[in-house]
Amino acid sequence: MSFVVAAALAAGLLVVVPLAAHLLRRGRAVERPFPPAKLVARAAPVAQQRSKLEDRVLLLVRALLIATLALLGATPLVRCSRLTIERTAGASVALALVVDDSLSMQAREAGEPARFEQARRGALELVASARAGDSIAVVLAGKPARLALAATTDFAVVRRTLEQLQPSDSGTALEAALAVAQSALRELPQLDKRVAVFSDFAAPALSPLGEGQRLTAPLPALAHPYADCGVITAERRERQIEVRLACNGREAARGRQVQLRLGRQTLASVALQEQEGEQRVTLALTEPTAEQLDVRLTGTDAIAGDDWAPVSAAPAELVVGVVVDAAEASVMTGGPTVLEQALHALTEELEVRPLELLPEALAELRRFGALILDDPGGLPPASRAALSAYLERGGVVLALLGPRVEDVQLGSTLEPLLVGKASYGEHPAQGVDVGSVSWLGPEGSSLGELHAARRVNLDSGLPAGATLLARWSDGAPFAWQLGVGRGQALVLTLPVSVGESDLALRPGFLALLDEVLRRARRSGGAARLTVGEGSWFVPPGAALSSPEGSPAFAPGETQLSPRRLGRYTITAADQPFEAVASVEPAELTTLPIPPPSTVAATSSGEPPLLDLTPELVGLLLLLLGVELGLRAWAHWRPRQRRRGDPARRLRWQGQR
Repeated sequence: MSFVVAAALAAGLLVVVPLAAHLLRRGRAVERPFPPAKLVARAAPVAQQRSKLEDRVLLLVRALLIATLALLGATPLVRCSRLTIERTAGASVALALVVDDSLSMQAREAGEPARFEQARRGALELVASARAGDSIAVVLAGKPARLALAATTDFAVVRRTLEQLQPSDSGTALEAALAVAQSALRELPQLDKRVAVFSDFAAPALSPLGEGQRLTAPLPALAHPYADCGVITAERRERQIEVRLACNGREAARGRQVQLRLGRQTLASVALQEQEGEQRVTLALTEPTAEQLDVRLTGTDAIAGDDWAPVSAAPAELVVGVVVDAAEASVMTGGPTVLEQALHALTEELEVRPLELLPEALAELRRFGALILDDPGGLPPASRAALSAYLERGGVVLALLGPRVEDVQLGSTLEPLLVGKASYGEHPAQGVDVGSVSWLGPEGSSLGELHAARRVNLDSGLPAGATLLARWSDGAPFAWQLGVGRGQALVLTLPVSVGESDLALRPGFLALLDEVLRRARRSGGAARLTVGEGSWFVPPGAALSSPEGSPAFAPGETQLSPRRLGRYTITAADQPFEAVASVEPAELTTLPIPPPSTVAATSSGEPPLLDLTPELVGLLLLLLGVELGLRAWAHWRPRQRRRGDPARRLRWQGQR
């Protein structure tokens, strides 16, 4: 507290003035005749009237009046430790509250609440200082960035929204959250538009905001560094558990171990290397077990929630089954087929399993998130039934038709991918219509120069219910999509073989494969997802076991996007689907940083002034009214007493 503030508050010492006035006031004795007193001998008057406090309520009111005046005089000099919205000439404000609910915001220091809780409290303080005419929106910065509440003037709704927020184990999408915040404020009428960010800024550098918008970080203390290690994935490979971990510093890894646990029983352990960044360790499973295993870190750090991970039986994020003829689809130098090389070039988090023939049982197809059929021939009834059931349950299939489309034997067809007859032969088209493949992004334009001497020509047109995705330059179908149940099949009229065309050498082909993988993840084909990225399909009536409990799903199809790491089990038609949600590695290794230079703690660079003038003036007027009421009561009460005196009433009647 500064000297000026202390001097202003010293005016409150004047409360002793009414106290002294009441002490100096002496009560006046009321003389009344007492006839028997004449019979008592007269004595010298020695009684002394003592000073006493009178009207204690009135004294209290007057003391409060002086104290309120002292506070009113000191208020303009006091700066507030709570967060408030600063205003320019009292104008209304459009404010977007960006609250980071990512994993790093769960960091907790000794004796302090978690950073997410601090962020939520700070946002609530800003809402408490809002006034009529302000608009407030709430945006969450955990992946994916999303608008939790559109701009509204109902501050009660804003408070309820903030109070119901919960942290997640997702990565940080601060850049995307700021874009959402700008969009939420763009159409509002307020000239003063602001974005308040409650984050530790453990994210890439931020781009500047749009013109006329201000970015503030009201709680820069959230960006203090902390020590943390976390388990990214734990995969089971026969009798070995391969664990992937990450630490944001050597101190966080010092003296800690990785343990393989079955419940509370420790089956194996290994020391963690004292290093920053990612590392991998292997734990040996001495005895085979079908029980669910977990991997945990010993010791403590700032974030306890990422010190464990369930052991997953799935060796990759997505398993893709590829039915391909190695003799036709391999390069001349040997090795994997062109299709397999292209899939591995897209991502390392993928397992490709070559298949000689399409399985004839659904149980064998269920382990695949996607199926790719290169130049398939006719499918026997059992394979067609298994493929149809796979699609019905949400599978994704990519079929690249080729010369074998003419080799359909009796009893075998390509249904449901192709209905009717088709031929494979020459065509006059030069490349694909670029405008029809814009959905593949910029890479799709490379298919405009596609060279193919032959292609599949449809004699019966597209199958019923199919949607044309791309066409050749002469208008013939190049690719179409067919929905079967919850699944989808994409069909092309060219095979992968480099002897037939240069399709596999075009960037547009990689974009097509990437689209297939994206659809497979979105439809729930991945047995392991990163929190905040992708989702699993939950069919109607399915039972869900998850770290967050078992929420009740509305009737109809529902996509489950995991927000917490752990093991999820979706059971539909008595068939369980087990999957694992893991954390993003960058969320563990990226350290918090101070807010960028373009971000201010407040608009003026110092704590805002405490503005309690309206409240204190109201209290002052209330106390003044109470004092006037007490004084009026003091004058009215004795008169009532005199009117009730019997002797006075008799004298008044005698005078009449």
